[in-house]
Amino acid sequence: MRRWRIGAQEAAYYQRVTSGALTWNDQKYALPIPQVEINANPSLQQNPGF
Repeated sequence: MRRWRIGAQEAAYYQRVTSGALTWNDQKYALPIPQVEINANPSLQQNPGF
């Protein structure tokens, strides 16, 4: 889902099929950058929300 950026579509499908609540926000596409990498390259900034 992250690779193809279809998280919102999959969440909507899941709700239709299972009648369950599944929320999706675009923050889930990004992962935190390891602190070691940020220390090695000061021009990097942590992804929002992490």
